[in-house]
Parts: sequence; C-alpha cells; structure tokens
Amino acid sequence: PKLLLGAGFAWACRRTTRKLGQAYGRRSLNRLNRLTAVLPIFALMSFVIDLWAGLLSGVRGATTPGGTGPRDWVLVDEVAVMLPTLALLTFSYWVYYPIDRRLREATLFSRADQGLPLYPVWTRRQFVVSQLRNHFAMVLGPLLVIMAWIETLVKLRAAEMIDDTAQLWLMPVGAGVAFVSAPLLMKKMWDTVPLPPGPIRDKLLAMCDRHGVAVNDLLLWRTFGGMINAAVMGLFGRVRFILLSDGLLDQVSEREVEAVMAHELAHVRLKHLWWLLIAAAAGVSVVSAAGDALVATGIDWPTWAQAVMAAAGLAAWALGFGWVSRRIERQADTFGARHMTLVNDEHPTTSPENPEPEPTAPATRFDAAGIDAMVGALQRVADLNHIATARRSWRHGSIAWRQTYLRSLIGQPLKHPPIDRLMRKINAVCLGVLVISVIWGVWG
Repeated sequence: PKLLLGAGFAWACRRTTRKLGQAYGRRSLNRLNRLTAVLPIFALMSFVIDLWAGLLSGVRGATTPGGTGPRDWVLVDEVAVMLPTLALLTFSYWVYYPIDRRLREATLFSRADQGLPLYPVWTRRQFVVSQLRNHFAMVLGPLLVIMAWIETLVKLRAAEMIDDTAQLWLMPVGAGVAFVSAPLLMKKMWDTVPLPPGPIRDKLLAMCDRHGVAVNDLLLWRTFGGMINAAVMGLFGRVRFILLSDGLLDQVSEREVEAVMAHELAHVRLKHLWWLLIAAAAGVSVVSAAGDALVATGIDWPTWAQAVMAAAGLAAWALGFGWVSRRIERQADTFGARHMTLVNDEHPTTSPENPEPEPTAPATRFDAAGIDAMVGALQRVADLNHIATARRSWRHGSIAWRQTYLRSLIGQPLKHPPIDRLMRKINAVCLGVLVISVIWGVWG
C-alpha cells in the first residue's frame, strides 16, 4: 500500500510540476492540494494495515511465556514499526519540493518590489527536515516519551521490581509529566529564540494580559521565511509559549498579526486543548464500545472482516474528531473577530476632517471592520503559504469556509454567538460520554 501511495503521489507531483505556468496549471495545483490533504489519512490507514499484518509481532519475535518477544526492547520495536509510514510521508515532502520551490521563486520579484526581506530558497533537505519537525515533532516527541515510560514500567513489573499498585499509579503520573513538559522539548526541537524587545512584543504581551492568558515567553520561530504561522504550546502558564514565525512578522501587517494572535489566544482562553483531548478520548471510547459490541455477538469474524471493521472504526473516529476540531477553529476565529471589533471601537480611525474622534459606547455587535481584519489575516496567511482558499483541511477547514462564516457574523451580538452555544453542547456531550465510559469500565 505504501509503495502504491508513494508512486501515485510522485506521479501527481511530476505532472503538476510540468503544468505549472501553463493554462491549466492552477487547476492541476488545486487537485494536488486536495490529494496532499488526504494523503496523511491514507498513510495512517496503511499503518493500521501494518499492525493487522503482524509487523509489530514480527519485529519483536516469537512470544515467550510471560513475555512479548525476545526483541521487545523499550521503544525500539515501536519506532521500527512506525518507520515505514514516516518514510512514506518523508518521501511525499521530497517529491513535493520542486513545486514549493517554483511557487517561492515566483514571489521573489514581488517581494523585492514591496521591500520585504528576501530569504534564500530552501534546499530540498532543509524543506523536508522543516516539514518533519513542524508536522510531527509536536506529536511524536511527547508520544515516544510516554510510550517509553509505560513500557519501562511494564518491564519493571515483569521483573518484580515494582508491584501492580505502583505500576497503576506511575503510568498516569509519568505520562502527565511528559505531556506538561512537552513545550520545553518543542522549544529545543524547533529553531526558536525569545522575541526581541520592541513595539510588537509589547502589544502582544498586552493582549495576553487583556485576555488573562499567562505565558512563559513569546518566541520567534526561525524558518528563514519558509513558514507563515503562529502557535501556542503548553497547558499552563509556566510552560506555555506562543510562537510567531519570522515570515509572519516580516510579511504580515501589524493589524493582521494582532488578529492572528487573538486567534491563538482564543485556544488558551477557551481551553481548546483540554476539550480536544476530551473529544478524542470520547471518540475512542465510542469506537471501543462498538468493537466490544461486535465481539459480544459471538460471531467468528474472518480476519479480513476484522481489518475492515478496524479501518472503519478509525475512519469514524477521524471524521468525528475532525468535525469537532473544525468547530473549535471556528470559535477561535470568532474570538479573534470579537477582539478586532472591540479594538476598532476603542481606537477609531482618525482623518484630517476628524483628527480627534469623539469616544463612543463600547461595541455590542460584530462590525465589518473587525470581521474584515480577521478575514484579511486568514487570506494573507493562506496566500503567503501558497494555500488555495478552497483547499480543505481535516482539522481546520478551508480558508474560504472560515471566511464565509466570519462574514455571516456582521451585525450579530458580540456576546454569546451561535458557535459558543454549539461548543458548549459539544463539550457537554463529549464530557458526558467520557464520564459514562469511565464509570462503565470501572463498574464492569
């Protein structure tokens, strides 16, 4: 499956590269963007096929009494099983590089005309390494640490160096410590430095104070202009960092940076990371309950049917989690638009005819200026990252979809917009499902 996926994607990239600059180049590029969006999902499904085919057991060796195989070394066998899937994704970045290079080279003259910084175009190795670090380091780093910790405890219990009670309590403690300290690991794995003092830093820190978001530091994410993005890392203030890429600060206006920052602060202020974890766990519990129900039927399912059901369960979880994640992004966009509306109201635009405008009452409804600021920031980031506005995203949704929603907010009350009410219902359902599944598991 991986060879077929890799060969198909390589063919699509070569075909698109030949068509760039031709009459139908844009259409070909849009098709490739859609394929790029779904490739990780197919890669994940191929990983499930690896497990079903027994790759993990083959790496570990024949199971011994009371053990799991002679080559069941801490983390080594798990990493070996992940390598084929990671190799497929690495290859996809490798073959996509010529398109990224063409797109970046095409913007050099316009950047020079606008007086923007000119960075060297990435080499293929730099591009691939950057994509791997940006897309997988945040997830794989903490995940591997947690897996190593859990497997170490299992081996200590097998050697009777700890008892069952100690193993039960040490597992979540170690996993929690790894998860909480993950931002410190990411800070080292990504090329970051503290954001230098200046007006931008002062304004962003003032935004954190305004919205009651505690942060350890603001970090400049050095990507040599190759990444136009911002991110928040960390569950708690002492280990929470806000990252802003050099390309974002160099090429996006101060007003648009403020809108992007408001979006990121929304994820912290509204505790989106916690709710995402709850939604993910609730989805897993529902899929697991469905699998248990199929097992309870007593039917001797053939191996191929078990594989199909496992893939269907994974797909169902991915669809549900993606749907919730896209609503979370919509709520963060709404938060950003609300912030920009209030800022516009506090600092109205002056003109020669009205150099000192009269103070007005605080805004109570979304206005066009605040919405346009958020819509423009999304468009600017998409353009600079060469992302088509119609390109769909599993977790974020397309830029066009988000912009259409934002424009529908004009004239609506700032307090309690519909997305906030929807998210309260989603969070309540996910939390309820998770609590019921935990109680049922303990009771059972």
